[in-house]
Amino acid sequence: RMLPWLARWEASPIDFATRLAAEHGAAVKPAGGRLSVIQRGSGRGASGEALPVIRVTRIGSLGWQGEGEPRPRFSDVVASYHDPKDGQRKTVKHSTGKQGPVHTIIHPRASEDEAKEAAASKARDLTMQTGSASFTMAYDPAHSAGAFVEASGFRDGLDGRWVSETIETTFDKDGGAISVISCKAPPA
Repeated sequence: RMLPWLARWEASPIDFATRLAAEHGAAVKPAGGRLSVIQRGSGRGASGEALPVIRVTRIGSLGWQGEGEPRPRFSDVVASYHDPKDGQRKTVKHSTGKQGPVHTIIHPRASEDEAKEAAASKARDLTMQTGSASFTMAYDPAHSAGAFVEASGFRDGLDGRWVSETIETTFDKDGGAISVISCKAPPA
């Protein structure tokens, strides 16, 4: 989709790209001489293909933690835009599928389509912020940040689907390696 003219003010090119990606519910990463943009929480890699699901079970896990409350929950996200036809400021609403107050995006958008996209992106982000977890396990080179994590055998609230945000791996001098997979709740 073509974006209207935007100013890059006091920001490096990568900071500007990161901000634009975040506003559209994506993450940006330079790799291999290219700039990859990936929708957050999609479980897909830069190529667009689904990443292998990371399966984590209590038996065989080296540690875990998780919380689902008291993270903020919002019912709707409201975004505004300026309608050039009648000179009025108008709003659009996007549901998160949750119960709670309404979140209002402060800055108005240039068009109704941009406002709808901004509201949907923010609703997706707010839904992912309703829970977090981390799992510690033996290193597996097939695991990728951004992949879905299927947890089982832990407890209610921790079992189920998560989205891996980061994977930090520590290698020791004896050749062992341990990964900590940090996760967020999946988007609605």
